[in-house]
Amino acid sequence: MKVKILLLALLMVLAGCNKKNNKSVETDTKSNSSKTVRIGAILPLTGHAAFIGQWHLDGFNLAIDRIQKEDNITIKLYAVDSKNDPKTGLSAYRSVINKDLDAVISSFTSVSLPIIENEKLTKPTYLISVSYPNVASRDKLLFRYNINVEDEAVLLSNALKDIDGCNVLYINDEYGMAAFNTFKAHYKKQIVFHDSFQKNKSDFKNLIMSTNFNKPYFIAGYGRSYTQLLKQLSIYNPKAKIYTVYSMDIPQFIKPLQGSGLDVVYTKPKMVSKTTFENFTKEFFQYKGEKPNLVHALSYDLIYIILKNVTKQTQQIKSVYGYNIEISKEGEIKVPLSLTNKKL
Repeated sequence: MKVKILLLALLMVLAGCNKKNNKSVETDTKSNSSKTVRIGAILPLTGHAAFIGQWHLDGFNLAIDRIQKEDNITIKLYAVDSKNDPKTGLSAYRSVINKDLDAVISSFTSVSLPIIENEKLTKPTYLISVSYPNVASRDKLLFRYNINVEDEAVLLSNALKDIDGCNVLYINDEYGMAAFNTFKAHYKKQIVFHDSFQKNKSDFKNLIMSTNFNKPYFIAGYGRSYTQLLKQLSIYNPKAKIYTVYSMDIPQFIKPLQGSGLDVVYTKPKMVSKTTFENFTKEFFQYKGEKPNLVHALSYDLIYIILKNVTKQTQQIKSVYGYNIEISKEGEIKVPLSLTNKKL
C-alpha cells in the first residue's frame, strides 16, 4: 500500500513538472515571435522641403502598418524634424539617438553629411534622398538607398551616344557636379555647351539663350529651380529634346510642365514586376487616397531593408518594383534603372 502511495505521489510530481515545462515553452515561443524594432528618422517635417519629409513618412508608415499586422513585429518610429537645416538636423539626431534604437534613417544630403562628419555612428544609419557621391563608403554603419546619379549619367550618355553634340545644364552642388563629371567621362561626342545653375535661381533666359538650340540637352537637377529651368526651356526652345534624371518620375514635379510640349527622356526605377507595383499602388491608394510616387516607394522598401538587417532575416526581399534588393560591400543599395520617353 505504501509503495502504491509513493508511486502515485511520484507520478503527480512528474506531471506537475511537465505542466510547468510546457507552460515555459509556450511563453518562450510567444516571446520569440514578438519583437519591437525601434527606428529614429531625421526628416524635414517643416520648411520648404516638408512635403518630401511627409512622402517619406507615408511610405514608412504604410510598411510599418503592414508588418505589424502580418508579422507580429512591433515597430516604433521616432520621427524628428530636421527642417532640412544642418544644425537643426544635427540636434535632431542627438535628441533621438539615446532612445535605444535599432537603426536611424536620415534624409537629405544637407542634413546627413553634418551628422556623418560630426558624430561617431553607433547604430546602423540608412540614408535616403541623399545624393552625395560614394557617401555610404565613409562608415561601415552607413547604408544608402537611393537612385545613383552616376548610374543615371551613364545610362543617359549611352542614350545619346549616336547624337553628335549636346548641351549640359546641371545644378551647382555635389549632385550636379557628379552628374556632369560622369556624363563627360562617358559621352564620347562633343559637349557644345555646359553650365551650372544655383538652387535658388528662377530666371533662366540668359542661360537658355546661350545654348545650342539644334542640339539636345542633358539636365541634372531637382526642386523648384529644376522645374523653372524646364518650364522656361519650353518657352524659349519649344522643340528641345531633353534627357534628364528621375525627378521627372515624380508627378508633383511633372504637373507644372504638363502641356508644355517638351519631349523628355528620363530615368526611373526598372519595373521588373508590374503586378507587384500595381498591388503596392492599390495598397497605398487605400491608405492615402492618392497614387504613390518614387519617394513613397523607396521609403516603403527601406523599412523592409532595415527589418531584414535588424532581425537577421536570410530570405531575399524585393522592391515594390519587383527587383531584388541587394546591399553592396560599400553599403550602397542600388536601384536598377530604365529609360522612358514622355511628351509633356
